[in-house]
Amino acid sequence: MKHFVLMKFKKDYFCDSIKREIERAYEQIHKELPEDIISYAVRESCLESQHGMDLMIELTLAGESSLGRYLTH
Repeated sequence: MKHFVLMKFKKDYFCDSIKREIERAYEQIHKELPEDIISYAVRESCLESQHGMDLMIELTLAGESSLGRYLTH
């Protein structure tokens, strides 16, 4: 099962340190829910658009019950 988290930040707020902090957070969540989170990726937008998102987290989950555990973690 795929789950996507899209993030939009205030202008000039998003930077490499924010991305690294989010990557560390998802690394920790992955360690805490290894049976539920099969894989994850933190991706930065490659487009300069005021309407687009700045960051996307793509999760591959083991199933529907894994989504519930991830969301309440």
